[in-house]
Amino acid sequence: NNAMLAIARKNFPDLAFKQADMTKLKLNKKFDTIICMYGSIGLVKTYANLEKTIKRFAEHTNQGGVIIVEPWLNAAEYISMCDLGLFGAENYDTTDMYI
Repeated sequence: NNAMLAIARKNFPDLAFKQADMTKLKLNKKFDTIICMYGSIGLVKTYANLEKTIKRFAEHTNQGGVIIVEPWLNAAEYISMCDLGLFGAENYDTTDMYI
C-alpha cells in the first residue's frame, strides 16, 4: 500500500519501489534474482493467477537467473513441515561473505 511504500522510500532513498499486481507485472527490465517473500504469493488466490504470476516472474528473470518464492503456509502446515524436517537452511560463510 502507499503508506508502506512511503516508509520504504524514506528508509531506502536510493532504491526504486513500485506497487503492482503480480499477475500483470511489466517492468521492462530483467533481473538475476526475483524474490517473492512473506507468503505474498498467496495473494494471487487462484491456480490460474499463480501460473500468470510465475510467467511474469520468468519474463523478468535473466537467462540463468533464479526465482525464489516463499510459500503461503498456515500455522498448522508450518509446524507440520518443521516437525518433518522439511524446513532448513544452508549457509555459506567466509571472511568476505555470509549467505
